[in-house]
Amino acid sequence: ERARITDGARRRRLAISAGLIGSITIWTTHFIAMQGYVGVGALTYDVAMTLASTLVILAAIGVAIFTILSGDDRWRRVMGALVAVSGLAAMHYLGMAALQAPVHLSWRPELVIVSIIGGMVIGGTTAFFYKRGGLTRLATTVLGASVCILFLHFVGMAAITVTPDPTLSSQSGLSPDAMRTLVFL
Repeated sequence: ERARITDGARRRRLAISAGLIGSITIWTTHFIAMQGYVGVGALTYDVAMTLASTLVILAAIGVAIFTILSGDDRWRRVMGALVAVSGLAAMHYLGMAALQAPVHLSWRPELVIVSIIGGMVIGGTTAFFYKRGGLTRLATTVLGASVCILFLHFVGMAAITVTPDPTLSSQSGLSPDAMRTLVFL
């Protein structure tokens, strides 16, 4: 909201800062959660997919913020929320696809679709009803955004089946230690 009430260069700096901080926070939270996965065999992360997940969330949150700041109406907020949730979903699924281990990952496409559409409906609805002012309104918006993320994540995780396969060899990529170092920088 501070960016909305300022003009020119300061507005752009605030929007870029918000986009970077939000994107990096989202990406870091996701990969910290992935560090909790303990499976069979060596675990690595595909470098290209991990980088793609980072770039997708940076772009989506940046576009979402600039969409919202381009006007002061609820449809821009809704469009910004839909872009942000789409980017969150893409980052989530690219991040999961980056996981390399001696396992087969299989997906239930209908649950993947439900996770994305459900997250977009919750996020878009939250943005539609957002109104500035007061702690109750802020808490309601935070609750809606949190439910959006939780829905997308947990329905998305229900969509995956991890089947160990000891015949698969270890693949090159970022080790969990390298990932932790990268995340904590």
